[in-house]
Amino acid sequence: MNFKQKFLEELKKIEIWISIAGIITATAIFISWFFGTENISVEGGIAAVLSFLLFVIVCLRFVPEFTEFWRMKAPPDNKIYTEIKTDKKEINITALKVFFLLNFVCFFIIIIVYALRCALHGVQPLSESLTFWECLDSGHYLDIAKDWYLSDGEWDRLVQLVFLPGYPLIIKIFNVLFDNYLYASLAVSSICFGAAGAMFYKLMRIDCDKQTSLRALKFLCLIPGIFFFVAPMSESLFLLCSVSCIYFARKRKWFFACVFGGYAAFTRTLGLVLIVPLIMEFINYLVNKEYVEERRTPHVREKVFVFLNAFSIFLIPAGFAVYCYINYKVSGDPFKFLYYQKEHWSQEFGWFFNTASYQTEHLISSAKDNFSTMLGLWIPNLLSSFSTLVLLIFTVKKLRASYSAYAIAYFVAAIGATWLLSGPRYLLALFVIPVGISTLTENRKADTIFTIVFTAASVFYLYAFVMRWQVW
Repeated sequence: MNFKQKFLEELKKIEIWISIAGIITATAIFISWFFGTENISVEGGIAAVLSFLLFVIVCLRFVPEFTEFWRMKAPPDNKIYTEIKTDKKEINITALKVFFLLNFVCFFIIIIVYALRCALHGVQPLSESLTFWECLDSGHYLDIAKDWYLSDGEWDRLVQLVFLPGYPLIIKIFNVLFDNYLYASLAVSSICFGAAGAMFYKLMRIDCDKQTSLRALKFLCLIPGIFFFVAPMSESLFLLCSVSCIYFARKRKWFFACVFGGYAAFTRTLGLVLIVPLIMEFINYLVNKEYVEERRTPHVREKVFVFLNAFSIFLIPAGFAVYCYINYKVSGDPFKFLYYQKEHWSQEFGWFFNTASYQTEHLISSAKDNFSTMLGLWIPNLLSSFSTLVLLIFTVKKLRASYSAYAIAYFVAAIGATWLLSGPRYLLALFVIPVGISTLTENRKADTIFTIVFTAASVFYLYAFVMRWQVW
């Protein structure tokens, strides 16, 4: 048996032990939750078990990809580098077109919402109709942009401390041009979504051809809930920061990656999850760097450069630490936002299978007395979480391992909440989802089917949003 065969056998043993340890740990957590939770209905229990099993399957399929990611590999063929260099101008031109196209999409959605509201409630001035976009959490962001966080006053204003300042600060800057916080926020969301689409296309082109990249971009726009990117909320900015973070990491520009990652964590707590793919990409870079440099011993200056790049990863938690400092300055407690989340929104960290359980129970109860809430709130929440797990099962072996790790960690953090109403909105900002869909729609027939289904679902969800069927 040669060295390569021995190495592969050892790698297989590692994968088995990781899988066994993972299953034991996950099962222990699930059993502890199940027997420690009172009054779980049969339907809720079934939903929890199904969610747990799907997640375990995702993780088991991911383990071989995870271990493979650390293997030392030779650098790619020089032809690949030549193709990327040759296509650079075309990529940048297309990315610019994407930017303007997605800004037009945002404007188009605003007009569609206006037309729907006129059809439902009678014709009204566009400026008056735009105030509709202050629903959801938009009003909180606008208040913060106007008055910052309050240390004294009404309870409804104090609890706004739970909304991170990254997005309101940019609204404040843009308001210098618009002199209207609502218009400034709509402009910020539109511009950020356009820029996010452009960066997403550039990220896709690192690994994929133009057709595949544009198809992924299409599904980014067709996933139900695109109107959240238009609304005066942080989704579009967060998507821009997270995609840019991964893009610069793939380009081995670690400082820029971590700057965007830090601002993502300053915009949403889920930005902290970007630490996972960045660490994976950085270790992968160090491992494969030896082949690129012909396994020579690095000079002192190169060692310092590597150390500084590794240290820049701390910019991501630093972004969140600044938010905690703001909490301290406003309330005297760096974690006051946790208190407000619990007291005002009944929100604490939980497990995704618990979310599947109580959302299923509420779906069944709302079917009896509140059909619109069932259609607009509980069904979209359950569909988004379960469909994400199913998608990952089929695509985890096709995705880059760092993307899969990010998706798994993001799913646990986003869906594991004790009172989740915004699952579709949170998962909308997970760029791995349209990447995964693009891997399943290489066949024209599959592409057509997915396009029709997603378009129909998006139209319905937009209608539910306009009707205010508890779409959050």
